[in-house]
Amino acid sequence: MKILTCLPVYNRKLVTGLVAENLFKYKQDSTLWVYNDWSSEYENSYLEDSCDKIFKLPKSDKVVVKNEKNKKGMGVQHLRWYQFREFLSMDYDALYLTDSDALHDPSYIDVLKNLHKKYSLANGAKMPICLYNTRWHESATIKEGKDVYMRSTAPGISQLYTKDMVSKIVTNLDKLAEDPTYAWDFRCLEYLKLPVITTKNSYVEHFGASSESMHTPRGEWDRDRALNPTEYLVNLREDTISYLEGKGSRPNI
Repeated sequence: MKILTCLPVYNRKLVTGLVAENLFKYKQDSTLWVYNDWSSEYENSYLEDSCDKIFKLPKSDKVVVKNEKNKKGMGVQHLRWYQFREFLSMDYDALYLTDSDALHDPSYIDVLKNLHKKYSLANGAKMPICLYNTRWHESATIKEGKDVYMRSTAPGISQLYTKDMVSKIVTNLDKLAEDPTYAWDFRCLEYLKLPVITTKNSYVEHFGASSESMHTPRGEWDRDRALNPTEYLVNLREDTISYLEGKGSRPNI
């Protein structure tokens, strides 16, 4: 299975640099593309050595982000729809979407591939995959297995879709007068009418407290952290937080 990982970035220089380096270091035979949504803190050159390709996105003709300083940008919602459409013309089997504040375990590509092979619905249909277990989605659990949950929703920080799934999502998008501007991850699952396979062990850790966000206000590192993270992520956590707070050196990822 040929996987394309799409990483949207906008400012947050320290954590974004770590995340891109981490994804690229352990990507194995997958491909990492970075989409720079008109960052003001750095140019594309800052991330060129940590990805296979980096793009500065087309200028938006309308304000689509809450940050008034970034009126050129698409914002993550429109960027995701843009990535889905672009993906359909590419020679890849699956699209993995993650965020610029998400560090991954070195095994993340193997885990994605193994889960894709292992789990199907009774009719043989494959399901989206999420590597991030969080307390905010426990109530969405439909069924519990030995190593995974089957859930009705999953966080956008980690979602894998096959090409067939992406095609169905885009078909539904094209029926609308304009692209939705909210909750891209929930909207995709509504279109697919499929549950999500979510690992009980988290192979992704979230470091969103490095900037204001709806999930993790600045400094609240534990509010939206992973449940059951791997040993690698546990060992990396404190050094990463110290670095992002300007109190320590860059962690060895």
